[in-house]
Amino acid sequence: MLDLKGQGGAGAEAQKDPVSEGMHAGFSIASEHFALEFSQLEQAESRLREVINLLDKSSSGRFIFLFSQMVAIAEASRIANDEPALEYDQIKEYLQESVSFFNSWRHL
Repeated sequence: MLDLKGQGGAGAEAQKDPVSEGMHAGFSIASEHFALEFSQLEQAESRLREVINLLDKSSSGRFIFLFSQMVAIAEASRIANDEPALEYDQIKEYLQESVSFFNSWRHL
């Protein structure tokens, strides 16, 4: 299982959670376009955490942050447009494609 805390530095920086930070950053971007509450993304965040746990421990907090941000934007758009929520398998498929696309960068 991937430890989401303690990546990317020492001290206070080491306590950051890249999933939570990415979700909030994505929500911030999406909220410029859609009238939503962050609580509407909680189920997506839960599914996202399940999928992120499939990653090996070498995946960087930067990659997890960026991936989480994109999931938040996609989920916010779906909610705002009355579309079905992202499902676990959809997030997992996007993760697999993202890992392949970003390749080595996800380890930095």
